[in-house]
Amino acid sequence: MEAGTTIAIGQVTAKVLSTVWKYYSEAKDAKDDIMSLADELEDFRTVQQQHESQCLPHTRLDPLNQLQDWGKNHPTPIFWLSGMAGTGKSTISRTLANSFKSWNILAGTFFFSRGLGEANNAHNFVGTLAYCLANVSTQLKACICEAIMLNRDVLRQGLHSQWKELIITPLTRAKFHWQITLNFVVDALDECSSDNDIRILIHLFTELKEVTNANMGVFVTSRPEVVMRLGFKDVSKAICCKLDLHEISSEIVEHDILVFVRKELSKTAMEHELIGWPKESELQLLVKNAGRLFIYAATACRFIADISWDPAERLSEIIEGHSSDGEPATYLDEMYEQVLESSLMSGRDAAETAKLCNRFKEVVGTIVVLFDELSVPPLAELLSRRASWVRRCLVNLHSVLNVPDSTSSPIRLLHPSLRDFLLCQHKRESKNFSLEEWRIHAALVAKCLGIIATSLSRNLCSLPTPGSSPNEAKPEILNAKLPKHVQYACLYWVAHLECARRTSNENAQIGFHKGSQVHEFIQKHFINWLEAMSLLGNMTQAVHMMTKLAAMTQVSESSSLHAAVDDARRFILSNRRIIERAPLQSSISCLVFSPSESVTRRHYIDQLPQWIKMTHFTGSDHRNSTQVSWSNNSRLLGRARARLAFSPDGMVLAAIASRLDDSPEVVRLLDVSTGEELLYLEIPNETRLKISTRIAFTPGGLLTTWTSDGKLRLWDPITGAMLRSVAIAFGLIENHALRGRPIDEYFLGVTPNGHLAIECLDRKIRIWSWETEEFSDPLTCYNSSSVVLNSSSKGILIASSSDRLDTNYESASRPESDDDSEYQQDLLFYDYLTSATQRLNVPFSFTAWHKVAAISNTNQRAIHSSSDFIELYDLDIGTCSRLDSGNPDYSHELYFSPDGEYLISYQRSVVLTLWAVKSGFRPLIRKDQLMFACVFSPNGKNIAMVDDWTIALKDIQLEIQSEKTPAAFTPNVYFSPLFDRIIISVPEKDTINVYDPLTKDLKSTVKDFPYSVSCFSKDGEWLA
Repeated sequence: MEAGTTIAIGQVTAKVLSTVWKYYSEAKDAKDDIMSLADELEDFRTVQQQHESQCLPHTRLDPLNQLQDWGKNHPTPIFWLSGMAGTGKSTISRTLANSFKSWNILAGTFFFSRGLGEANNAHNFVGTLAYCLANVSTQLKACICEAIMLNRDVLRQGLHSQWKELIITPLTRAKFHWQITLNFVVDALDECSSDNDIRILIHLFTELKEVTNANMGVFVTSRPEVVMRLGFKDVSKAICCKLDLHEISSEIVEHDILVFVRKELSKTAMEHELIGWPKESELQLLVKNAGRLFIYAATACRFIADISWDPAERLSEIIEGHSSDGEPATYLDEMYEQVLESSLMSGRDAAETAKLCNRFKEVVGTIVVLFDELSVPPLAELLSRRASWVRRCLVNLHSVLNVPDSTSSPIRLLHPSLRDFLLCQHKRESKNFSLEEWRIHAALVAKCLGIIATSLSRNLCSLPTPGSSPNEAKPEILNAKLPKHVQYACLYWVAHLECARRTSNENAQIGFHKGSQVHEFIQKHFINWLEAMSLLGNMTQAVHMMTKLAAMTQVSESSSLHAAVDDARRFILSNRRIIERAPLQSSISCLVFSPSESVTRRHYIDQLPQWIKMTHFTGSDHRNSTQVSWSNNSRLLGRARARLAFSPDGMVLAAIASRLDDSPEVVRLLDVSTGEELLYLEIPNETRLKISTRIAFTPGGLLTTWTSDGKLRLWDPITGAMLRSVAIAFGLIENHALRGRPIDEYFLGVTPNGHLAIECLDRKIRIWSWETEEFSDPLTCYNSSSVVLNSSSKGILIASSSDRLDTNYESASRPESDDDSEYQQDLLFYDYLTSATQRLNVPFSFTAWHKVAAISNTNQRAIHSSSDFIELYDLDIGTCSRLDSGNPDYSHELYFSPDGEYLISYQRSVVLTLWAVKSGFRPLIRKDQLMFACVFSPNGKNIAMVDDWTIALKDIQLEIQSEKTPAAFTPNVYFSPLFDRIIISVPEKDTINVYDPLTKDLKSTVKDFPYSVSCFSKDGEWLA
């Protein structure tokens, strides 16, 4: 792999996966074919590198010598080089990577860039490094190929899973004749678009120390941004070396800059046939003005070298226009201002200057905010301009832009600092170059949606059959029908809309007014866009885009638009896997089998192919049948109970997979909007016993796990790092048993300040402080054998069904009652804020043995008793409601929604009931189904549940609505082996109908057949 290469890994990854799946499906060996893409990428690498510079000889000697020594020996697995913008970090990275390559110790490179679509995020990071690593040795290639074959979805999983399966495991399993030394080079990590991904990658880099059969290291460069400093803060010095370029003496830096400018201006002098120019004094002044910034010197040299101008005059212009005071970054801003004024305004009248500045804002403003680099032709198409017009706008800007002559090479900023200069309001003294970022983004939204409207159509790439996969699209047709500017419009229009709304002071209705292009897109072009996204292999991005759009429209004034967008999001979630494998099905089966009330279906049902005749459709309600679900997780949950917990912001769902074997339990963190796995954590088990786990999020978003071996652990849910691990003083293991109770029945609560309320073996509640790693004194001292606990954000509810209560607080005496069937039992409440325990006077049934208690944030308490009722007490107004709870033979669990609007009661493996609380204590939903766990989302709008070994997220309002809708009968359709008969089975009606597929005539009907059809016999004469 060439140093400094930024691989088009998004396309490579799709081809790698398709190659693997092709051979996997045909039961062939893909190991010899999977990495055959190197030749295809060679031209791309050559184009990318032709303008990438390296350190000149005899410059940057001190840092390069230190880094090269580190790369050979690895005293630490990580080396972090930091420095402000323009100090030459990327040049050092390329030089170091080339050195590593020449010594055969380069494992791979990744150069992040904010303006390059495939390199501004971490989605393709691990795939790129795995591709590079596979070219190091045949052993690594075989291990990586095997990993992809065993898990073809690995590149769709979280960074942790990708890193483990494609980097760590192959390095560990590969058999080398000796311990090899290898280095990854990762440049500009701070330019990764997600701060969370930056933190994750830093944590993943530390795992290289676990590789024993290879001497691995990773070299990282970045600006000293806060996220970088925080990420490396907790990495010990034994794992990470650090070098700040500001620590290098000014004399050394100035010497290196002087060498650079002397060489560059000498070439300029030769080209202009100048003798005795430049003077040494002028060089010294230019170096002084650079102020440790190599980008200043590089920009100045390019500005001076313009063949259309006198270099001596331009050098004097730069030196004389430089202020004597200020920071180096200020000098760079002055340089940009000076260069742009000279290039666009020098020698022109006011009218010409205004015209050129407007063109600059349109063209350069677009280049600055693009999410991916474009060459001149697609940029011109995106702007609806001629390519020649765009080139004329850029002809005088070669000092700050790289504008290749090739029509296929992208336009690039020479340095990201230009973007900062143009978009930061306080950096511009002149309004001539003032860029209103939100206006540029808004204009690009309109351009992108216009391109989508005019460029996309059904079966754009002439796929042969409705079931054809994206791989069957011929490359020449795909490139012709989906050229670069159309691809860009499809991929990034929502991102531009999001930025336009975020950077505008009045953003509420940007793009959402009545009759807007967003309305038109949803109503007319959504299905064609889905087909295009499938052909591009970007259905995951399509899900994220519609999820973001639904969130944006939710706060708009157009309720109809939000309903349509939300329905489109559900359409994708329901049909994603189908559309990924067969793009044309987005406008065929996905529409046919969408519910009749689907907004998307109503918009596009008239566009079905003529060979499909819709007679009658009774599919189940769309909003009930398309909730987000993650059925692919069932293989990890296994035949055991799973516990759930939402993060405080409701964006992440943690699920504990309690398996029946002795393998470690796993906590999986899932993206609520897409169902994708973000992280998995294996819970350490230091005993020989099967342990179980409880989980909870702290108010600050950290994850707490509490295991039955008495271990409390605190985790960072983003990086997966274990922050704390302690063995609590009141451990749960006692004679290898939990006194007959599983850990699920022991109480674990989280206080508003992040402390834990834990029920210990002695049945007493104690508060655990992470700061002191100590327990408080017991909150209560009771002897009852029947104690039930639950908590809210306000405190803990303690319900005791025994009158033998020994307390260390003042208790009221039991009031006298004429009715011996009623007496005052004990209900205690511990207030988190006041740390006080109070007794609540609530009447209970004399015969009740309380099984479950719940407490809401709105001062309501619910108690379930074995005598088959639930009692709801509102202590503010003193009312009590008693309702039939369902089956008395099973224990319930009770949970309030955060706003106190709903109460869930469910009997495991039997029935779930959702009760309305504020609008009258009444059942809204009752479901008889297998149930193992249930939890409300923080906003109270959704319920996450483990149902039939899978996790499902259900919208409460839509579930209530579907409960009122009569269930529809869903037919099962089967074709005979010779396709001469169609069987339609409706088990709910106990009937089977047999049709002729050619004439559509009903040939026969079988009644009183209450069974589901499985398949035909081979001869087509029998049904099973």
